[in-house]
Amino acid sequence: MNFDEYSDSYFKLLEEQEKTFKFFAPDRYFFVKYKIDLLKKILSDYPKKILDYGSGVGLALPYFLENFPKSKIFASDISTNSLSVVSKNYSKVEVIRDEELTKKHFDLIYCSGVFHHIMPPKRGKVLRKLYKCLNRDGLICIFEHNPFNPITRRMVSTCEFDKGAELLSLSNLKKLMNINSFGVIKSNYTLFFPKIFSKLNFIEHYFGWCPLGGQYYVLAKKKE
Repeated sequence: MNFDEYSDSYFKLLEEQEKTFKFFAPDRYFFVKYKIDLLKKILSDYPKKILDYGSGVGLALPYFLENFPKSKIFASDISTNSLSVVSKNYSKVEVIRDEELTKKHFDLIYCSGVFHHIMPPKRGKVLRKLYKCLNRDGLICIFEHNPFNPITRRMVSTCEFDKGAELLSLSNLKKLMNINSFGVIKSNYTLFFPKIFSKLNFIEHYFGWCPLGGQYYVLAKKKE
C-alpha cells in the first residue's frame, strides 16, 4: 500500500471511522494516548533516544514529547509525505527517512499498528533492520491489533488504509521476535474498556493474559 496517498486525507478517514465506533473511541487520540501512557508505565527507565517507527503523520508525537520530556524523539515512516507533515508540525522531533534509518541508533523503538501492514515474508527483514538500529540493551515495544477481538477485526475491515492488512497474533509475533534475536521481556493484551469506562483501566493489568483486549503489546530487549 502507498501511504503517501493517505497523508492528506488521513484525518478525514479517521473521522469517518470514529462516527461508526464512537462508543469505543469518541476521538482519534484516545487509543494513541492510552498506548504512550502505558508505555511510560511499563518502562523501568527513561530512554535517551526514542524512535517512533511508522509514525505516520505523527499522532503519537505530542504524547511522547509530554511523557518523555528529557528524551530525544525521532520519527520515521516509509511515507515521505507523512514525514513532511511531521516536520511541519513538530519542530522538536527529528525526522529520518526510512532508507537512512540504519545510520542512527536508539534506546527505544516504538512501533504501533505497523506489522499488520507488512506482508508476512517481509516481517523478519523489518525486525532485523530495527535490531541493527538499537543501542546495546536497547528495547523495542510493538503494539498490534488483536485478531481474536471481533470489534478490532470489524474496525480493521472497515478502515480504508487497512485494506490488504493481515493481522498477526500475539504468540506469532513473540515467535517472530525470538527468531530475530529479540528477548521478550513482557507481553499483554490491552484496551479492554472503551473510553466511557476508562476509569476501569487501572485493573487492566490483571487481565493482560486474556485474549479479549482490542490490542496487545510486546516489550523486548536486544540480544547480543
